[in-house]
Amino acid sequence: MGRIGKSTDEIIEAATQLIDQNGLNNFQLGDVAKKMNMKSPSLYNHFDGLKDLIRAVQIKTNEMLFEKLQLDTQGLEGKDGFRKLCFAYRDFYQEHSGIYETMTIPIDKNDKELKRVTLKPVRLLTKFLSTLNMREEFSIHMVRFVRSSIHGFVDLEEQENLVIQVDAEQSFNILVDMLIDGIWRKSELKCNK
Repeated sequence: MGRIGKSTDEIIEAATQLIDQNGLNNFQLGDVAKKMNMKSPSLYNHFDGLKDLIRAVQIKTNEMLFEKLQLDTQGLEGKDGFRKLCFAYRDFYQEHSGIYETMTIPIDKNDKELKRVTLKPVRLLTKFLSTLNMREEFSIHMVRFVRSSIHGFVDLEEQENLVIQVDAEQSFNILVDMLIDGIWRKSELKCNK
């Protein structure tokens, strides 16, 4: 049992804050212990080590992303909801680029809890595409296309690799417009059948 007043959730919150501030590469158990006024070995009463604590932050990050996407798209449907979701995803990345790194860690195929929580934001995206009556397989392709497009853009933006002096906001608007035009046109032409 951990020290009095130090819950597992509090440790996860502290780890989340540290990773968000300093990045995943600079994250160490000792930093969490120091922030929590604990001795490092006490963390092992809650987690099986650094990897296990990072996994807990992965879960929390996916939950936070899902909550943001759900809140920002509440009451919206179709193209409007899809557009808002794209921008909410980018906003989350910009606000939480440190913990976002945890979402790029490969998931153990046997980790059912982590797989379940990482699918929550994906299912929200699928909801906005569901009105297009796509076959399930094609819908999965479109979800992957959207996620990789947005992730690629925000990653380039975060790494300051958009070196040509053109407004990034305008570029992202164009990207989202093209996603919408391409996906909806593809659906209307029934090319997915």
